[in-house]
This record gives sequence, C-alpha cells and structure tokens, in this order.
Amino acid sequence: MLFAHLVLCFTSRKIGCISAKATFETSFDLLLLSICTIFVENLTSMDEDILKKLKKDEDGLSTYEYIANNIGNCDDIMPQLIANIINVDRNGQFAVSTARYLNAIDKERYASEIDSLIKAAIEKDRERNYIPDLLGSIWGADYAERVDELNADDNFRRIYKRVYPVGI
Repeated sequence: MLFAHLVLCFTSRKIGCISAKATFETSFDLLLLSICTIFVENLTSMDEDILKKLKKDEDGLSTYEYIANNIGNCDDIMPQLIANIINVDRNGQFAVSTARYLNAIDKERYASEIDSLIKAAIEKDRERNYIPDLLGSIWGADYAERVDELNADDNFRRIYKRVYPVGI
C-alpha cells in the first residue's frame, strides 16, 4: 500500500503529498521514501536547468522541440515553456505550431496553454503567414460552414477577421 502511494506521489513529483496516514512498516519503506525524495529533487533541479537553457532559445524552435519530445513528462513546467515561446517567438510561427501540436495531443488538457499561444500568435503574426493554419486545425476543417457558430470564440473571430477581411 505504501509503495503504491509513493509511486503516485513520485509520478506527480510531489513527495510532500505523502499523508500522515502512510505508515512506514519496514526499513524498506523508509529507504524507498528516501530514494523517491532524492529522485524528485533531482527532477526539479533538472527542470530548472532545462528552463535556464531554453531561456536562451532565440525564436521558439528549441522550446517547441522540447515540448514535442517530452510531451506528458513536462506538464509541470508547461506554463514556463509556453511563456518562453510567447516571449521569444517574434512572428508567431512557433506559437502557432505549438498550439496546433497541443491541440492534436489533448485539446482539453492543454486548453489554457492553447488559448495563450493563439492569443500571442494573433498579436505577433501581422503578415498572416501562420494564423490561417489555426482555423482548420483548431476549429475543424468545416470551420467555414460554421462561422456564425464559431464567432462566439474570440480567438476564432479575431483570426477569421484578419484572414478574411470584409469590405476590402
């Protein structure tokens, strides 16, 4: 029972989540707790090192690649990774790519990250080189038939107006 509890805490990187109800029945239990604690502390240190390295990313490509290569294992630092892409991506290219990728992986799980990336892409992609790709990949291939319905989504409305300006 204790082992299962430690595994759960380990996978969420929260050794501090071990409840007062957990009983350390053997010295093995204490050893296992110590090992897990050290391992989680090393993971946290690794995350900090990775974030320092990615702060030097010049355009967002390295951060995008890190997310793509570590999806599911970097969720606890995802907010910092997304903030880094938004900070360094000058034209919205990697904000769009990352939003599309996260949407394809798990739209609900990464909803807030996708929203932040789309908002940043709208602001950065003034030439409309990348944001048109979001229409079909985020809102579906049939978005053109559902414009009235999708206009309730502020991101969709803003992108659609930029890509298909009326009266020009």
